[in-house]
Amino acid sequence: MARGTKNWRQVVAAAGLVLTMGAVAACGSGSSDDDGKTSAATTSASSDVSGTLTFYNFLPEGNEGRWWDRFVADFEQRYPDAKVDVTRYSTEDYWTKTLAAFSSGDEPDVFIPNAGEDLDKYIRAGRIAALEEIVDVDAYNPSTLEPFKDRAGHLNGVPIYSYIILGWANEDLLAEHGVSVPRTWDELLAACGRLSAAGVTPLAMGNAGQDQFTTGQLQDALLYQLGGAGTTRDAAYGTDDVSWTDDNFVSGAEQMKALIDARCFPKGFTGMNYSQMTNLFAQGKAAMTFTGSWFADQVESSGARFRTAVFPLPDAPGATHSTERLEGILGGVNGLAASAKAAEKNPALVAAFLDSFGDVVDDYANTNSQLSVAADPRPQGSALQRSLSEVFSSAREIAPVSDTILPSTLRGEYNGSVVALTSGELTPEEWAKAMAETSERERPNFPELG
Repeated sequence: MARGTKNWRQVVAAAGLVLTMGAVAACGSGSSDDDGKTSAATTSASSDVSGTLTFYNFLPEGNEGRWWDRFVADFEQRYPDAKVDVTRYSTEDYWTKTLAAFSSGDEPDVFIPNAGEDLDKYIRAGRIAALEEIVDVDAYNPSTLEPFKDRAGHLNGVPIYSYIILGWANEDLLAEHGVSVPRTWDELLAACGRLSAAGVTPLAMGNAGQDQFTTGQLQDALLYQLGGAGTTRDAAYGTDDVSWTDDNFVSGAEQMKALIDARCFPKGFTGMNYSQMTNLFAQGKAAMTFTGSWFADQVESSGARFRTAVFPLPDAPGATHSTERLEGILGGVNGLAASAKAAEKNPALVAAFLDSFGDVVDDYANTNSQLSVAADPRPQGSALQRSLSEVFSSAREIAPVSDTILPSTLRGEYNGSVVALTSGELTPEEWAKAMAETSERERPNFPELG
């Protein structure tokens, strides 16, 4: 299928499709006149959407699973000639089952991918629909759409939720030691020195075993500041002659070393796992930590009695892409994508399903304690959740974490090399050289860059 050659949005408009789905919380209410009867216009529009749409989902149980049950039921009531055939897998099985379905040619019409390599491999094979002519993108925060765009500018998915990686601060513990939430790099290093001298863990961190992603994500944030979004992928592929040995990569490694030299991390942190790391903070034993927005649930469920603040990572020396000023923030986006086959066969059905989600995207986020990707979010929940939403909505772009954009054969090498850097086994220059050599060796095995 030639991407972008058919204006599916015009096809849908010609069919008279009216997408006015109400909030999922009011499932089954439909669109009606004052007397409670379904309007003729809505009935006509609904009749133009027909057929069966297959949908792969990896949320078989829990609150989010129930939310999708309600969404599908409401969709089918609104469009009585349409049916959504939901196939559910455990999180562990979802990715392999989805890959197997695409490999066999029996791919789902719509599925939930991560923006990045999890979706790119299907884009490179020509199996994903370009959605810019199918969906109403006005429903979404523009920064959350960018991770789904390929180099040709085609939109290959729409977001359902996002996460961000940022700093967390125990304001009471900081205040006890005369320290404010750090807003600059110098303030961060000074806070680490003062707190560690007082016997307090400044910044909880742990990258043992399978949890090597923790320092990998911190390194990602530093490299974004110095090289921009996707810089590690560019170095991996050698795009535009970008190399791990470039000054910005070496400088990023040097700033990681500066944090260690300032005694920011707990003693023995390279032998500490993620659970131990986050418990240090949640139990009030560390003044700060650096992790994802999902951590809010743990903080709140722990019964922590201290005030918690979230803050973007201050800019290291030489930063050209400021996280401090929220020019961008490290994170990732999950979304909905459609197969090229489904969009070619039944564009009206695909458009109705995707746009129906766009109408209730804010409800999805608020119901499931996620960061809303809506263009005009109305966050609910705790003060901490609202603070996270404010930071997220203020960021002008999302810098994808390396775990989502590096080729799968390089992800472990990257995180492991950062562990070697933080443990002192590699100098910043040695780290950069090692990553360059690994990428060059593995590059013939990389999939084509999407």
